[in-house]
Amino acid sequence: ISLRTEPGVLTMYAVGEKENPCRVTILETYASREAYEKHIASEHFQKYKQGTLHMVKSLVLSDQTPLDPANKLNNFMQ
Repeated sequence: ISLRTEPGVLTMYAVGEKENPCRVTILETYASREAYEKHIASEHFQKYKQGTLHMVKSLVLSDQTPLDPANKLNNFMQ
């Protein structure tokens, strides 16, 4: 839903570890901090968050810096 309905959401990838498929990493990219804040305030995200609380044992949010800023992910979306 987010990729189709939220203009600032650029990518969303979820992967499970091969050795521990219950451990999931989600990589999301946004056009701006404002786009991220709109996403986490959205009704569908809040519904998802509440619906998965019982499944999440640990959560780490970390901001990342691209190693090559010239290689912008939004180029792939055009």
